[in-house]
Amino acid sequence: MTQFSGAGMKGKHWLFYAAVFFCFLGLYAATAQRGVSWQDSGEYQYKFLARAYSWDVGAGIARLHPSYILITRGLAALLPFVPVPYVYTLSSGVGMAVALCALCACVLTVTGSHRAALFSVALLGGAHMAWWLSAMAEVYTWSLAFLLLEVLCLILYFRSRAFIWFVVALFLNGCHFGVHHFALLGLPVYGVLFLKDAARRVWAWGACAAAWCLGALPILIPGISFAIASRDFGMAVQSILFGNYFQSQVLNTRLAFSALWLSNMALSACSFFNPCWLFALAGMGVTLLATGKRARGRGNDMPRAFHVSLLALVGIHFVFWVRYTVPDQATFVLPTLGLLAVLAGMGLAAFQRRIRIPFPVVLAISVGFSVLVPFVSCWYAKRVAPPRPRALPFRDEFAYWAYPWKHNEDSAERFIAVVADERGRYPDDMVVWVDTTAVAPLMVAQAMGRLPATWIWLTSWQDLPEGEIMRRLQHSPGGGYVLSPVPGYAPRCVLERASAFEPEGTFSRIIW
Repeated sequence: MTQFSGAGMKGKHWLFYAAVFFCFLGLYAATAQRGVSWQDSGEYQYKFLARAYSWDVGAGIARLHPSYILITRGLAALLPFVPVPYVYTLSSGVGMAVALCALCACVLTVTGSHRAALFSVALLGGAHMAWWLSAMAEVYTWSLAFLLLEVLCLILYFRSRAFIWFVVALFLNGCHFGVHHFALLGLPVYGVLFLKDAARRVWAWGACAAAWCLGALPILIPGISFAIASRDFGMAVQSILFGNYFQSQVLNTRLAFSALWLSNMALSACSFFNPCWLFALAGMGVTLLATGKRARGRGNDMPRAFHVSLLALVGIHFVFWVRYTVPDQATFVLPTLGLLAVLAGMGLAAFQRRIRIPFPVVLAISVGFSVLVPFVSCWYAKRVAPPRPRALPFRDEFAYWAYPWKHNEDSAERFIAVVADERGRYPDDMVVWVDTTAVAPLMVAQAMGRLPATWIWLTSWQDLPEGEIMRRLQHSPGGGYVLSPVPGYAPRCVLERASAFEPEGTFSRIIW
């Protein structure tokens, strides 16, 4: 039975953690995207370059992600020799490397098995969406890092019964809240544990509340400022929790089997096309048995409350992911993957004495599938998936989503280079309607001085009324421009009232 004094926190284990951190950081740094990015990743790059951290406040405080901004700014300050915008993308790889170290500590502390810990980090670190998000400028890897650190603190709390670990878990959850709202999904589990173990300690209420609020200050401060300015506390709370557009999706209670949902599930499935995930089912079986009575044996000496808590976290994150119908739904699978990796490590540790396949073979199978699945999924998708209503310049849609490595993905860079070469075609003060996917790299290039600062971009992020959109476009030099004059990527009012769209290089001039 693994004792707390030797459960993954000894000094000799730090070399193991360091090896995990730097090996995976090296992988993600080598395969991270080098230049400007499309959609949300480009949005984050623009925020850092223009220092416009509240420029999208119209979408609500929920989209500010202030703690992620602080972490990435700090990393960029520590690495002044790393070029931009690559350094902002590198932050995602650092976050995933931290998450894998936390996963390693969780599995090693529970099972005492270095093999199980190594297996779990290889399984998660090479999973499609984990790798994909580590090679792009995104918030999700840092969110997973905080989630797994919270789980580690719970493990240490159950091991030692030192309440300070629970307080630290709440502090980390507050920090997590400033990175992503995934943090709120764990609060019901922590609340039940608190009421069960510490409800009678008056001082514990204050300690936990103070710790959580301290960690959440980066997002609480703009929320309080908004409440004071608007004099509407309810609106401020809504902005913090849901933003201005996402309340219906967050509170959605049913599955919508739409084409968008099915495509997101297909993309998410790429992360599970690895037979080694079966060990997560084994770990779930061990955990379910432990919820009925205290299990005995190596890796199963944790109290019943731990197993119940772990299963509850897995269930809550899984349910949230499958019914959160947004265009980037597949990215929300990452917390579920991280928690399942903990179960997979526990499953391997429980059954490793009965498995006849040598451990290096199991590890090689997991790593092999991490590389093989993207190629197979891309090949298959190109043959069965319907064409998109519009294609982004230079971007191979199937390769973009199927391949997690992004070091050779330069479609946005090539797009910007062409627009910069065509700058003489367009008026100095032209106004262009661009969809949210393509406007991000244009804004990044403008912040870097690669495009004229006088060009004005209109997009759905600004939430402008139709009348204002028409006024700005019709009164702009040349009558206004649009990138993609097709439904879904240009306003309906423009498509209905324009008599034609005349291509002029990359953009199309609107003929009224």
